[in-house]
Amino acid sequence: MTIYGYARTSTFDQQYGLADQVEQLKRAGCDKIVSEQVSATDMAGRTEWAAMMKGLERGDVVTIT
Repeated sequence: MTIYGYARTSTFDQQYGLADQVEQLKRAGCDKIVSEQVSATDMAGRTEWAAMMKGLERGDVVTIT
């Protein structure tokens, strides 16, 4: 079982928010953390999210801030 963490912000202006999310996920005990800065309007362009979801195995956990 792997515990994944996913952090996302919409713009580079929110980069400090992204760092805070990553830190929260580390404290939550995530084994692997995926992060990206893309729009929240739809799933298009969320390549890190898609790759993480595609690689999940039975019993894996995804934590999102």
